[in-house]
Parts: sequence; C-alpha cells; structure tokens
Amino acid sequence: MKISDKNIIVSGISKGLGAELALRALRDGARVAGFSRAITKDMNGLLEEFGKDRVFVQAADMRNRDSLREFLARAEDFFGGQIDGLVNNAGVAYDHVLPLSQDVGLDSTIEVNLTNTILITREIVKAMYLKRSGSIVNIASILALRGYSGLSIYGASKAGLLGFTRSLAREMGRAGIRVNSVCPGYMDTAMTEGMSKEHKDMIIRRTPLGRLAEVGEVVEAVVFLLSESSRFITGQEIVVDGGITI
Repeated sequence: MKISDKNIIVSGISKGLGAELALRALRDGARVAGFSRAITKDMNGLLEEFGKDRVFVQAADMRNRDSLREFLARAEDFFGGQIDGLVNNAGVAYDHVLPLSQDVGLDSTIEVNLTNTILITREIVKAMYLKRSGSIVNIASILALRGYSGLSIYGASKAGLLGFTRSLAREMGRAGIRVNSVCPGYMDTAMTEGMSKEHKDMIIRRTPLGRLAEVGEVVEAVVFLLSESSRFITGQEIVVDGGITI
C-alpha cells in the first residue's frame, strides 16, 4: 500500500486528519500540495522537513472561489500537470437544531462542505482526465449515514458528498479515475476535546470497539484509496467508526 510516487492535493492540512495525512504521504515519499485558511506553524514545519521540491502550501479560503482557483492553478503548476490524488478534507461543522439555525451558518456549511468541494474536484479532474488516471477521496462523515439531533444541515452537506461521489465515479470510470469516500466516526481530535466527559463517555459506550478513532486509523483508509491496492474500488464509502453505525 504505497503512495511514494504520487502527487497529491489535500485540502485543509493545517490540523487534524489533513495534517496527519500530509505528513504520512510525505514520509512515504509522495509530493503534497495543500491549503488552509492561513499558513500555520505545522505547515511551515512540513516545508522545513521535506523541502520546497516535495511540499507546496498556500493560504486559501474555502469560502472564496478566487483564492481556491489561485491555489489549484499553482498546485497544478507545482506538479507539472501530473496530479495523481485529491483528498477533499476541508470542511466546517455546524451544530444547531434547524429552527434555531441562521442563514449564514446554513449557507457556509453547504458552500464549504459541498458546493466548493465540487468546484475543487471539477478543476482537478480535468488534469486527471488528460492522463487517464487518478484517485479522488472525499472525506464525508457518519452523519451522512445516520441522523443526529442538531446536525441536520451538516449531515445534509455530507450526504450530498456521498451522492456526488457515486455519480462522479460512474462519469469518470472509463477515464481510469476512481472516486470514493471515507466516513469517519468520532475521532480523538481537538473537535472532541470540546465535548463534555458525559457526552464522550456516551459515544464510547455506544461504539462496539469501545473507544474513539485515532486520526491515524482514518489516514490508513485514505491512503488505501489513494494507492494501487484499491485499483478496482470506486464509488464506495469506507466507514471508520468502530461500529457505532451498525
């Protein structure tokens, strides 16, 4: 399960899953281009450790299409037009029951998690189409598969991503481009650090494997889908949740 020869674009690499995926890919020998809203210490650390020949990072905002297009153009130039993998990881969470939600939260969640993720994919898939190969991995969520109170808007955005995955897989299959999704469950990250102990304990009790996911375990699923080990898998979602959705 190697990605050492891959050129990979990762959105949202400043922390969490995106940061660990970028680090894993670089340690495996891949080249990585990624963005976040601001250049962080960790992103500069990747440049220092692996060098500008292997890493390209830029500030870009998922709510600003001009900044996204600028990043994508520069990333494609960095890779000489040869893009092997795209991981749509950047996203926002929105936790409000629907009657109390605000237009700005609704619009931002759909724009970031779905609309502009599609825009990024549309631009990158053109380069993949020319080389007749590529792997796209969309980071969805178990909330696309199961309902949770207060997360209807977020769940809708991630469920839309699954529908996008399946149809694009059919569109691009003849060109040798695979499109899959990963649906993480609750991970041991900064996001869950903000939960109360009672809430976290409840999630752990409901999870058959009895714990939260480690970020690295989700990274392994993404790397599998980027690698040639999954060369006959497309249009699927891999659920990494310790069994909480069964």
